[in-house]
Amino acid sequence: MRSTISIEDELLARAKEKALNRKCSLGEVINEALLISFSQESQSSTEQPFRLTTCGGKGMHPGINVNDNAALLDWMEQA
Repeated sequence: MRSTISIEDELLARAKEKALNRKCSLGEVINEALLISFSQESQSSTEQPFRLTTCGGKGMHPGINVNDNAALLDWMEQA
């Protein structure tokens, strides 16, 4: 499929150089770069979420709202 796109001069020069070094077309270099970019995108979205390991403690204290900074600060100062 043919398309017209705008590419920064520096990126285009680097892509053309890569195409010459690999003895392939500029389109192949751009296609490969897009495929790599999209595959990295999908890999990062499937990574496991960060889990914080805690030890000891009994969890949250009853009545503490961690979304209320002022109330949390008041409670911490009383403790």
